[in-house]
Amino acid sequence: MSLKIESSHTDLASLIDEIQKINEEKGEEVSVVTIAEFQAFRDKADREVEKVTDLSVQESLGTLQRLADEFVQALQLIALAARKSKLSASKNKLSFASKDPVVEAENAAKKLQVAALKKAAEYQLTYAVLGYKSSVELL
Repeated sequence: MSLKIESSHTDLASLIDEIQKINEEKGEEVSVVTIAEFQAFRDKADREVEKVTDLSVQESLGTLQRLADEFVQALQLIALAARKSKLSASKNKLSFASKDPVVEAENAAKKLQVAALKKAAEYQLTYAVLGYKSSVELL
């Protein structure tokens, strides 16, 4: 499962393309950014919010900004909890064939949980994008 990020805004599209190009050069299958790149992107997003000066939308836009930070933090906490519960270790364990049926069953259960977790997160992300597409994008 994966989601593709695109933008109709050329500056944002360029940033997205740059991240994808760097990852392709590294041989990464997914768009991974360093902590510094991630924080720089967050700061750029915050600066874009500051450019909106219309008082009638500033409060709601500020709420969106805060909730976006909370949403990202929640995703990070989900990943941390999954790692702590060893769900993410299933990839490593599955790369070694086990003849133990108990280990095989545990690996299969972990793989199903990781798939369910990713699917749930992708649905939530899609819900947020659809909310944008049915509101702000129509302006």
